[in-house]
Amino acid sequence: MSRDQALVALQEQNIGTGVHYRATPDLKVYREQFGWRADEWPNAKYIGDRTMSLSAKLTDEDVVTAVRATIGR
Repeated sequence: MSRDQALVALQEQNIGTGVHYRATPDLKVYREQFGWRADEWPNAKYIGDRTMSLSAKLTDEDVVTAVRATIGR
């Protein structure tokens, strides 16, 4: 399951999600101004493609329940 698929599945369960980290070379300004390419930064790319944030208002139980339901799909 991709990060984006997990985001959609969690949002369908009314779990607030967000993407707050993107690899710097994925940002247009860095590609255009400095010529950075994502393949030059594989670890940053890997993390940026997989990281998401969950709502801070969730209890631990809410998170566990939602993630188990999502992964179990």
